[in-house]
Amino acid sequence: MKIKGSILVTGLFLLIGLCGIITSLTFHYWESMTLPLITSSLVIILACIQLGLDLRKRPKKDDSVKKGETTADDTLKKAELKRGTIILCWTAGFALATYILGFYIAIPVFSLAYLKTHSRRWLTSILFAVIITGFIYLVFNIVLKTILYRGLIFSLF
Repeated sequence: MKIKGSILVTGLFLLIGLCGIITSLTFHYWESMTLPLITSSLVIILACIQLGLDLRKRPKKDDSVKKGETTADDTLKKAELKRGTIILCWTAGFALATYILGFYIAIPVFSLAYLKTHSRRWLTSILFAVIITGFIYLVFNIVLKTILYRGLIFSLF
């Protein structure tokens, strides 16, 4: 059986999630353990679901295609590569914005930019950005009494 690239990537995410759980269990305070433990658990659950979907897919029979012809599979692979690249760029952008600006600025900026690039109205985008930021503030600052990362720029003040 030939191992597909998607199975290898899913296995990598399983490994990352497992490392995250093991690392978070070494933290001394439950406040610092909670977020990485929940996030890593979600990564493992989603990776297991994806692994199950990947393993259930049956390989297609090879049809003889002339050299140089573009098939629907080639077009689909290019579209998936483009979509994966876009997702990776959004994720890297959010991580970079969080590192530089902190969570409380990166979350509304990211959600507003994401919704506007996906053709949502201004009112909807702004309202969602405010609500999600308020929810994050409520959960972490008020309920959990945990201060989220303030960012590289704002930690100087």
